Amino acid sequence: MSGIKILPNVLEQYEKLQKKHELKYIIFKIGTPEGGKDDVIYVDCAEPSADKSQEEHYDDFLKKLQEKPGEGRYAVFDFDCGDNAVKIVFIAWVPDGIKVKQKMLYASSKEAIKAKLDGIKVYIQASDSSEITEEAVRAKCLEKSYR
Repeated sequence: MSGIKILPNVLEQYEKLQKKHELKYIIFKIGTPEGGKDDVIYVDCAEPSADKSQEEHYDDFLKKLQEKPGEGRYAVFDFDCGDNAVKIVFIAWVPDGIKVKQKMLYASSKEAIKAKLDGIKVYIQASDSSEITEEAVRAKCLEKSYR
C-alpha cells in the first residue's frame, strides 16, 4: 500500500451514490489538499437527472474522467446494466502515457480505496478509452462472474 489516505469527503460522497442514489457518478484523484500530502481526494460528481439518459450521463462522465490527459483517476458510476440490474462500477483510470511515478501510485493505492467503498460489484482497470466505453462497461456488468 502507498500510505495514501482516503479523505472523509470521499466516503461522504460515496454514501450519497451508494445508499441514497443522490449521485450518478463520482470522480476521485490522488492529490494534495491544502497543506497536506498526497491523499485520495474528491474531484467531481453529478446528480442523476430525469432529463438525461444513461448514455448522456455516461458521455459527460467520460469527458470529465479524461479531461486531464496525463493524469490518473478513480471513479464510481451507478450503472444501469440492462437486464434489470444496476451496479456500482469502480474504474481505475490510468491512461497510457501517464508518468511512471503516478502509474505506480495509482496501482499501489487502488486496493485501499476499493476496500473502503462497500457495494461495488464491477471493477475495471483501464489505460485506454476503448476499455471504458458504455458498451464495454455494460458487457463487463453482464459477465457471468459479476452476476
